[in-house]
Amino acid sequence: MRYERKIVDEKKGIVQITTEDERWYSKEVNGKTIYVPSVTWICDHYPKGIGFYKWLANNGWDEAEALKASAAERGSKIHQAVEELMNGMVIKMDSKFINRESGNMEELTTVEYEAVMSFVSWFEKTKPEVINKEFNIFSDDNSYAGTVDLACKINGEEWIIDFKTGQSIWPSYELQLAAYKHAIMG
Repeated sequence: MRYERKIVDEKKGIVQITTEDERWYSKEVNGKTIYVPSVTWICDHYPKGIGFYKWLANNGWDEAEALKASAAERGSKIHQAVEELMNGMVIKMDSKFINRESGNMEELTTVEYEAVMSFVSWFEKTKPEVINKEFNIFSDDNSYAGTVDLACKINGEEWIIDFKTGQSIWPSYELQLAAYKHAIMG
């Protein structure tokens, strides 16, 4: 079983706990450790709509789980590459990133590299003014936490962005971003 515990915000004392099926965050409040679920984990339980359920029925549970795991790994490597790009690193076709499932370093596949280049194209076209990246939110009032990929200004407007690599836009994505906004704005 996969289990990872890491400090994600030392200043705020936020710890991220990831298991095979869940993600939680914890922090000390008045000498007591509180645990809250991640926004992403909560949103995974939000109905995805008829298109998803048709896809699930067509593929069957086991195949759907295998496809989902493969997509999650692909998304994780792409996310690592995008984060390195935003930190000023150069990404090449043979750049290696950790496969979180196996723990091995792997080169990007052609599909993953194309996704990274799509991000580069978007970034160069929109020229976002980065306010913050890869930062944690923790809503004591609403008992959830998460990691925001990017807060930026585009043409003077403030944006909260979560990078996605899938082909569909699910209603849960709007819920995720609304939760982030609510935690940030108070």
